[in-house]
Amino acid sequence: MITTAEILEHMESGQPFSVSVVSFDKRRKKGGKIKVYPEAVLTQKEKGDRPRTKKEAKAEELQQLRKNPHHREHYTRNITILQNGFKTSIIASIHPPLIVEFNGDTQVFP
Repeated sequence: MITTAEILEHMESGQPFSVSVVSFDKRRKKGGKIKVYPEAVLTQKEKGDRPRTKKEAKAEELQQLRKNPHHREHYTRNITILQNGFKTSIIASIHPPLIVEFNGDTQVFP
């Protein structure tokens, strides 16, 4: 048994995890399906000491022009799917309260 706070703490540590979550889309009025992600990691901005390339600078500039997803307000997190321990380009948005299972533990609501 694991709580939402413990789940978020583990996710923010940067370690890979497995998660089963119920899908939910308020705008399209869809969801209710259980999605299983056997390997994932929380998507975070990469911090590096090296200078950015022109391509990275342009991508960051375009990223700033996009609409703000308001993750804290909507209580969502983006996760990057891993395959054999390596990051893929697949990013999924999940709602932490809708997590059914995290690293084999069932979520408990206090």
